[in-house]
Amino acid sequence: MEMMFRAKKSGYRIGEVPISFVDRFFGESKLGSQEIVDYAKGLLYLFAFVW
Repeated sequence: MEMMFRAKKSGYRIGEVPISFVDRFFGESKLGSQEIVDYAKGLLYLFAFVW
């Protein structure tokens, strides 16, 4: 995420590559509430100090 912000700020063009996900057959997601909080903190940091 930080790399994308820095590249855009430096004038590089950003593109997207489509991918497709397959639904899980077994198990559960390992994405917990702490990972979501950490991601949000990272976004706030980027907007505050990198942008």
